[in-house]
Amino acid sequence: MYQRIGTLLATAALALASATAPAAMTNVENAYETSARQVSLPAVERGALVVSACSGCKPVTLQADAQTLYFIGGANGEPVTLAGMREALRAPGADQRLLTVFYRLDNNAVTRVVLGAR
Repeated sequence: MYQRIGTLLATAALALASATAPAAMTNVENAYETSARQVSLPAVERGALVVSACSGCKPVTLQADAQTLYFIGGANGEPVTLAGMREALRAPGADQRLLTVFYRLDNNAVTRVVLGAR
């Protein structure tokens, strides 16, 4: 009797697990990790951001806009303005720091730019 109840419960659990399995995940965002010297920020808030993944790689043009966020020292800090990011990239040693550019796969819109800690 107890064995039959255990089998019934196990079968019910498996059926429930398969019925509530999550849908396949799709990637909506990607990122380029490169040095700060291999990125050209847009001149104005809405414009082209050009990034090369490596020194010999073909440059890729992405689109920045008013929703693009800029972070200095990691993604946990407060966002800075485009002007603040430009200033940080001109600082001594900034070209040696890692810069990560996150963008949406569907439209190449830059979501955030993160300049790594020193």
